[in-house]
Amino acid sequence: MKATIQLLGASGCLVLTAMNLDDAMAVLTKRETIAPEIIVADYRLPGGATGVEAATHLQLILGRAIPVIIVTGDIAYGPMREIADQGYRVLSKPVRPAKLRALVSHLLR
Repeated sequence: MKATIQLLGASGCLVLTAMNLDDAMAVLTKRETIAPEIIVADYRLPGGATGVEAATHLQLILGRAIPVIIVTGDIAYGPMREIADQGYRVLSKPVRPAKLRALVSHLLR
């Protein structure tokens, strides 16, 4: 996660971090927090929710669609289908920095 934060920060992104859905909700409810323009989430999160579930929940709470990238090492049909059903983008681990940068740039246009 540290490498992703550094990569996105070096690309000019303001990066907000959370370990799971509860942490993300706490970050987003702070008055000075700005709404995210993109969500990058691991598929498997601590606490039970998947990155897909967390991203979907956050979009519902914020009341708008936000581009989502799910990062996963899981290539099984179930997780890949769940990601595709939501229309989210997927990057397989290990994530190549150039690929992440390019996808973030594309989604933020």
